[in-house]
Amino acid sequence: QHSAVASMAALLFALAAAGAETLRPKNIDISLTARWDETPLSVESAEFMADEGLFWDYAAALHEPEGGGSDQEVLAAIEAAAAGLLSPLRLRLLRVLLSAHVFSPRAAMWRQIAATDAATLGVSGTSEVWVRACGRAHALPDGAGADGAADLVAAALSAARADCPQEAELLSVDRVFPGGSRAGGEAPPLLVLYARLGSAAFHPAHDALSRAAADGRVRYALRPLPQAPGGGGGGTPA
Repeated sequence: QHSAVASMAALLFALAAAGAETLRPKNIDISLTARWDETPLSVESAEFMADEGLFWDYAAALHEPEGGGSDQEVLAAIEAAAAGLLSPLRLRLLRVLLSAHVFSPRAAMWRQIAATDAATLGVSGTSEVWVRACGRAHALPDGAGADGAADLVAAALSAARADCPQEAELLSVDRVFPGGSRAGGEAPPLLVLYARLGSAAFHPAHDALSRAAADGRVRYALRPLPQAPGGGGGGTPA
């Protein structure tokens, strides 16, 4: 009987050891091959935050490192902005999805939309901020920096008219800032901001447009520019 008990104990120990081995974390290498250039993590992370219902909060919170920064500095900026909006579990999920570039196809979609619109409206491919209003583009000149972004939006707001085409310029994938309404139910003019998320020039443009949208003066849609400082790609989290 003692031998049987000992054998049973040995069997249970072996099963427990096997179970522990099964539950032990394992390193996983993920490789992605795509037919488009690398996309920046700022846009990929914004797509995740959009699915969480936190796109506008995240856009306001994200600040890219001065001069663009290294891949690790960009990732740190992303996590700093997301940490105030996500639970620790969702933040870990964001890291995993960024490592796998799960949202790269959607970032590539925004790149294609921006490139098509820029070509149509005659905007330089290196412009990091521009506004579309009433079928016209108001672009921040190359090298103008953040100081000119508020003036750029002011010019676009002056050019916007309530009778501008609305739905013809609004895409089904667009995200429209939650704004106020005009008296009488009149639809305000639509302004579309194309900008590199987190850049120094993005924030004054976004702040001015979000205030105008909150007051019911415009409808504000944001289309991220998947363009790293200097026109490069993105980055890969380690």
